[in-house]
Amino acid sequence: MSEEPDPVILRMRWDYLIRLPERIAEIERHWLEHQEDEAESEALASVQKLIHQLVGSGGTIGVDEVSDLSRPMDLVLQEALDNNLALTPATRACIDEGLAGLKTFTLKRLMMLVHA
Repeated sequence: MSEEPDPVILRMRWDYLIRLPERIAEIERHWLEHQEDEAESEALASVQKLIHQLVGSGGTIGVDEVSDLSRPMDLVLQEALDNNLALTPATRACIDEGLAGLKTFTLKRLMMLVHA
């Protein structure tokens, strides 16, 4: 027998999901800034920091899918930044696919909540 979720936790998850598109858009802005000027290391560091925050916050709030989708991006970016490596096509694809996955997940989850 499963317990009913705490309404406060449900509200926190709802608020988190509502704000998630803004957070993803902010990551995309910094990612685009870095792509336009690869010497712009601050933009890449911002991308990694924001993605790292999604890894932690997703798990904390109980939206594990956000953490799972964000973790590969966090790891490849952290390695690149720690070792002062140029981004490879595989790294770029990881970020692009990860962001697309986050957007798809967010849209689906919000649609479910709206229609529930």
